[in-house]
This record gives sequence, structure tokens and C-alpha cells, in this order.
Amino acid sequence: SSDQPFLTTANVKRWMPKTVGEWLDAYLLYWRTLAESLKSSDPELRQSCSKLMLSQLQEMMSVETLQRPVLETIKEITEVKDLDQQQTISEIELLITYNADTLLPDIVTQLKSIVDHLVGTSFGSRLKRFAGMDLLYDKINREGNDVDATAEEIQSLAREGVDNRDSLREELGWLVTDQAQNGYHFGQALGAQDPNLTVWPDIIEAWFSAGDSAHDFFVGGYLQKVFSRDTATWEGIISDLAATGRNVKFLPGVIWRSGI
Repeated sequence: SSDQPFLTTANVKRWMPKTVGEWLDAYLLYWRTLAESLKSSDPELRQSCSKLMLSQLQEMMSVETLQRPVLETIKEITEVKDLDQQQTISEIELLITYNADTLLPDIVTQLKSIVDHLVGTSFGSRLKRFAGMDLLYDKINREGNDVDATAEEIQSLAREGVDNRDSLREELGWLVTDQAQNGYHFGQALGAQDPNLTVWPDIIEAWFSAGDSAHDFFVGGYLQKVFSRDTATWEGIISDLAATGRNVKFLPGVIWRSGI
């Protein structure tokens, strides 16, 4: 037969599930095989398997009988220390936002608890969630309406950043790069809370130090509030930045985001 998987004169009888239960058992077999790879000593394999399983989370959780074993795997993923848990947060929150009504109630509760644990309560951990992640469901709810789900947290974080410059300074290394996917909005909030530009020296020092990794998201957002408040001050800052000769290739982006 032309569909034989290898050369043989005998017909190969492929396995076919006789019931839905057998079909789901096969899914779980593959799923658990992938989950075993989370224990591998190879970090790249752990990362690849985690990404693959998380990318299939919505499909797997759409089947009620699979929800509990899949939940257990999610818990295992959160315990792997060297994995990037931003994807874990993103996929779980996506599932809860748009598909909560297809999940068992206690599963929803446990998923929310996992997200709360991963996001954490510290300034830095919350900043990575709300300034570091730019997610569709933070802007559009399940009914398709525009929302701003992060606004309250962003404002709270901005106030904390101005009140505690040491905490903010510890996070500036990534905030001034493209890792801050929602950095523009946090920059705006921070600029609004900082009319005296008390945190600007720290921001610009970090931005210069980032070199080729620097980005205009966060800095542009902060300076946009400066521009809207005092154009002359903004013009002076832009002139000073140009005069330094540092990160000049990023300056047009900063100007565009903040003042044009």
C-alpha cells in the first residue's frame, strides 16, 4: 500500500481508538511523556517541552476529563526554576479570561491561585507582569469590549516607584529595554507621578548603560508626560540627550513617542 510507513510486503495494521476514552488516553500518554521531560537535565529540552505544552493548554483544558491531569502538569511547570514563567502566566490568564465557563469551578480557583503565586506581591515581580507583559486580554475582554485591565496596577506601581527609588532602580536595567513590552504605559504613569523628575537621572543612566539593548518604550512614555506638562523642559532634555552623543540612534524613536 502507498501509505505504508516503511518498506514491507506485509500490511501494517495501525492502532485506532475504539472509544473516546481510548482516544483521550492516547492524548494523556503523549502529554505525560512530554511532562517527564520537565525533569531532564537539559535546560533547552525543559524549555521546549514547557512551551509546547503551554501552547496547547486551551485545547487540552477544553476536555473536562483532561483538566485535572493537565492542571497537575501546570503545577509541575511552575516548580521548574529556570523556566520563563511569563508564558505560564500568559496562557493561564488567557484560559481564565476567555474559557472559564468551560472549566470546572475548582479548576478555575486553582488556576487563579497559581497565577497569583507566579505574579507575586513584590514591587519587582508585579512590575514584570504589568510593565513587562503586553497582553491582548488586558485590552479586550471576552465580550470583545475595550478595557484597560492593568491601569490600576500600573498607577499603583508608578506611585511605589517614585516613593521608593531604590526599588525602581533595581528594575531599570530591563525596563529600558524591549523586555518592558508595556513599558510605554508604565513610563507615562511614572512621568505623571514625578513632576519634579526625581527619577529621571536614574532612568537615563540605565538607558545609557543598556547600550544597543536600549529601547524607546519606557523612556518615551516617561518623556511624553514631561512634554505634555512642560514643552520647554522636554526640549531641554532632548537637547541634552543629543549633546551626549550616546544612544543617538534611538533618539528619533524617543522623540516620536514622547513629543510628536
